[in-house]
Formats: sequence, C-alpha cells, structure tokens
Amino acid sequence: MKESRQPSWETLAAFFASEASPDEVTAIEEWAGASDERARWLEQVRRTWIESRTQPHSCPVIDTEAGWARMHARLGAQHETAEATPRLVPVEYGRTLRNMHKPSTRYWWQVAAAAALLVVGSGVVVWKQKRTTSTAQSSAPVAMREYVAARGQRASIRLADGTRVVLAPDSKLRVPENIGSATPTDQASSVREVSLQGTAYFSVVHDEARPFIVRTAAGLAHDLGTEFQVRAYQEMHGMEVTVVSGLVSLTRAANNTSLARLSKGDRATLSNSGEIKVTHSVDLSAATALTEGKLVFDGTPLREVVIALSRWYDLDVRLGDNSIATRHLALTLEDEPPEVVLNMIALSLDLRVERNDQTVRLYPRSSGQNR
Repeated sequence: MKESRQPSWETLAAFFASEASPDEVTAIEEWAGASDERARWLEQVRRTWIESRTQPHSCPVIDTEAGWARMHARLGAQHETAEATPRLVPVEYGRTLRNMHKPSTRYWWQVAAAAALLVVGSGVVVWKQKRTTSTAQSSAPVAMREYVAARGQRASIRLADGTRVVLAPDSKLRVPENIGSATPTDQASSVREVSLQGTAYFSVVHDEARPFIVRTAAGLAHDLGTEFQVRAYQEMHGMEVTVVSGLVSLTRAANNTSLARLSKGDRATLSNSGEIKVTHSVDLSAATALTEGKLVFDGTPLREVVIALSRWYDLDVRLGDNSIATRHLALTLEDEPPEVVLNMIALSLDLRVERNDQTVRLYPRSSGQNR
C-alpha cells in the first residue's frame, strides 16, 4: 500500500478546526497512525495550534536552518523522497500585520505552523525545492530554497551563513541551499547570491572569500560588510537600496555594469532601464522600521501609501479619486488595527473612508458633501 504523504499545514489547520473533508481526515489519521513518532508529532502540533489561537502575536525569532536540521534528524533522512512534501522552513510572523479583529483560517494555520517549531523542530513559510543553474558562472545545478511572506505577514529568517533577513509583506526570497557552506568546493558555492521580489532588510555576515549579492530584476546589490534594505516590487519597475551601515556596491542586472558605491545614509533608486539616482543622508527610520514590525511613511505620496497598506494589512486599499494621489503622509504604524489606521489617515489628510469587507476606498472629504 502506498504510504500517505505528510499533510500540509493548511490541511492540518482545517483538521484541527473541524473543517477538513472526510477524505482529508482519513488521510491525516492514516499518516499519523503509521508510527508512534507521527502520532506524538500530530498531538504536539495540535496543542500548539490551540495555544497559538489564544496568543497569536507572540512568535519569537526562529533559527531556520537549525530548526529544519532538528526536524530532519528526528524524522530520519529515509523519509525524504522526490515525491515527499516540500521541506518546511520556520519563520517568525509579524505581530501586527493582519486584520486582527477577524483573522482568517489561512492566518491561523500559518501562525500555528510557525509556533510549532518551538515544540517539534519545524515551522513553515512557503517552500519549494528546485534544481537550477547557479547564478555564478557554473553549469552545476544548485538546490534553492524559497521563502515567502504573504500579504499581511512579515517573516524573520536566519540563513545558514548567519545572515539575518526580514521579509516584508508580499515578498519572496530564493536562497541557495549551500549558502552556509564553510568550505566551498566549486565556483557556484563561493558566491552567496540570493534573489528577491519585494522588500527585505539584510544584516549580512561579511565574508571576503564569498561575496553576498542580492539580485533583483533591475540590478544587483553587493554587500561590502553592511546592513541594508532592498525594495523591488514589480510595480516599481526597478529597485531601491538603502544602506544603514557599511558599504554596498550596486550594479545593473542586464550587463553587470557597476553603477554606484553606497555608504551609510545613501539611498539609490535604479530603474529596469538602467537609470540611477542616489540620495545622500536620508532618514533611515523607514528602512529599519521593518525589523521592528513598524510601517513608516515619511512624506510618502498617497498613491504609494495605499499599496503599502494593502500589503501590510492584506486589504484592497484604493484611491476613490485620483485628485488625492499626490497628498503626502507622515505617519509611523506599529500595533494599530486597520480601522484605527484608516481613521488616522483620514484625519491627517482630510479624507473620507468607505470600506466594504476587505475593499477600502479613500475619497477627499469634500467629495461626499453633495452625495
């Protein structure tokens, strides 16, 4: 008889919440009944699930590589096959990023999965293992890990080389599995190159022999011993790098042309077409805020504010009138639920808020007087 697969975290969440289908219930029971180890594991995760629902915003920072190693050792490498469930990568989920008054089932399974690392040695973000050609000049295939912070989430990750990464909502980071190799045996493993879509804050462990590079569609940020933030959402049509400490070298992705050398307080914006602008002595609070679970607007145009709010709170925030797109907002957010935030913004910019479930529209206050 073919052995059943380990159930996904989302299926487990439905199981614990009595929302799983009969087939899903049967599959989980058969999987857990195959060994005492699995049965104990399922019970531990069930208890963690219950605890996470009563304390959903208290996840500590988790060592991703050590957590997986512990779980892998416990279950045994013999359980891992080409058809196995993708590896689980633990992360820390942010405290204040989701609509807290009415968390979704998806949110609960993600919180429970992350919290489960404390009990059984593994948590979850979204993970896919792929074999791909190295980004260095080598034809050797390199296994990649993919970390994902969905809308309404923030993920804190420690890579195997010691580098700390905080992923902003709606962001994806692809990392070579051999990034922590202390004795690189080929050219591919001598370069620590990660790929980013979205926003991430990097605290890099510097290594002269193995450069750390963040690749986006627009360009590459080369670490020279530093902490820095990279923003590269699709609608930006480029990337932005803010250096908090140390040095970063910025090159264009299309032709590897060196464009700028950035130091503390420098912010560079690079378009996909290669146009670059560097600003010196910028306020670094907006860049470092991500590591503290804060969202900072420092004179940000409202057209950009609504995009950030949509990601941060997993809402669909829109401008109901384009005439307010250029109004600027200066505001720091931390633990405030979305209703409070929307009211604060409305008062600050003289706006009117209309909300229908997850869709929010902002209008100039005067536009509603004649309705």
